[in-house]
Amino acid sequence: MITLRLFLISLTLLTATHAAAEEVVLHDRLGVWEDVLNSQSPDFVIDNADSLFMPREDTYIGFTQSTWWQRIALNNPTDKEKELYILQKSFQGQEARVYTLQNGALTEQAGGGLVPREQRTSLGPFPSFTFRLAPGERLDVFLKQSSDFAALRLDYEVMERKPAFLFSLKHVSRGIFLATFILSLLLTSLMFTLTERTKLFVLYSCFLLASLPFVLIQQGFGAYFSWLDGQKVNYLFLTGVAVYVFFGLMLNELFRDLDSPWISFITVGLNFAICAASLAAALVDNSTGLNIYTNWGGAIIVNGALTVVILIALQKKHPSAPLAALGWAGFLTGAVLTMQYIRGNLAPGFQNSVGLGIIFEGLIFTLVVASRI
Repeated sequence: MITLRLFLISLTLLTATHAAAEEVVLHDRLGVWEDVLNSQSPDFVIDNADSLFMPREDTYIGFTQSTWWQRIALNNPTDKEKELYILQKSFQGQEARVYTLQNGALTEQAGGGLVPREQRTSLGPFPSFTFRLAPGERLDVFLKQSSDFAALRLDYEVMERKPAFLFSLKHVSRGIFLATFILSLLLTSLMFTLTERTKLFVLYSCFLLASLPFVLIQQGFGAYFSWLDGQKVNYLFLTGVAVYVFFGLMLNELFRDLDSPWISFITVGLNFAICAASLAAALVDNSTGLNIYTNWGGAIIVNGALTVVILIALQKKHPSAPLAALGWAGFLTGAVLTMQYIRGNLAPGFQNSVGLGIIFEGLIFTLVVASRI
């Protein structure tokens, strides 16, 4: 009953915020500058802004050790004071700060995992910064971003108070919607686990249990927990590895009656080898583990290998294979779309695709697992 209420509330909020029109305030992106040595002060950047900042169309930076600055001009063309917000459409980095020079005084606002919580402008799922502009005022804002463990993007939105609130509410509601759906599947699976007491239900429950924090962290809920906030991408990577491990073990148990040595080799041997190598690399450098999956072919190998398992089951006409293939296709589609977003080939709207894929896969595999009762 609780999960149903959460589901309906989040669905209502999603519908309401989607229907609300976002009023985008006039602003201009005046240029981007890369501080390769991470050494320049805000005063230096502001004083030399005309010579440093250059136009850049592509907002995707990728994995970088540099500090990136954006020069944004806010403009209030009306005859009333306006409160404007700059919100990061997607932020996986460690630190974001904005600087303005008003009446000769330098002001600073901060957000991101490495910034102490008491110093942040907002404790929401992504950094946001507030500015008050007098009628007809134009204000130059300098946005500074850095991340040494996640792909960096320069996307942002400029909004007034109400659209900014709805924008944040929509983001949170989407996370609640996805997590509630997974939680309902998990509770159903646990019920079957307690009654049937089979290994397949246990592994399926573990898969859903790993999927739940993965989706919550991906949606930015780590910002509400200080112990998680600073290492968001690391925990996202660890829970993502756990999702693959338990899914591989679940396939191995589901198709154990097939006479094929390749299934156990792939779902147990190869799956654990790739995951172990990724975890070892992550211990060496924060960005290496994620790089293995996104840029160095790790995701292609693991997803391809698990696809081979599904194809073997289909070829041998296993009764659960058609539904398993449908569920895996849903997850694979979501994973590919999210991977392309991380690599800068798709817009930020696709970053949630893997969460939707997990929900679809979980729903289908509920039917698969239940058919074995």
